[in-house]
Amino acid sequence: MRGTAALWLTAAFTLICLFVILLPSSGKQDNDLQIRAGAAGQTVPDGFYVYQKLHEKNIPVHDITLTEQGLRIHLEKPQQRDVARRVLLASLPKGIIITSSPASTGFNRFLPKTPPASAHLR
Repeated sequence: MRGTAALWLTAAFTLICLFVILLPSSGKQDNDLQIRAGAAGQTVPDGFYVYQKLHEKNIPVHDITLTEQGLRIHLEKPQQRDVARRVLLASLPKGIIITSSPASTGFNRFLPKTPPASAHLR
């Protein structure tokens, strides 16, 4: 009887831990784009320039942050990400890489970091 209770307690604790880890990522839609230089020596565009280009096309931007990798653009709505990517591909210099930012919450933060699918300017 005592062993069964310990087993149930361990199973319940494990399920609670999984729930806590996975809960922040459930239903989360990614609103972010990452802009980075595609070649050594290339610089990323100014955040204000990126903001202007998106604003001209009525794409509301929540914020733009300079990171070690380049710029992170957080859009107001996830549905705007693809339109924003197309606008930026047409507006930014050749060689700039635009990717979807990986989610940093939930189970994804424990996975190895691999390069996401990217859109390269041609």
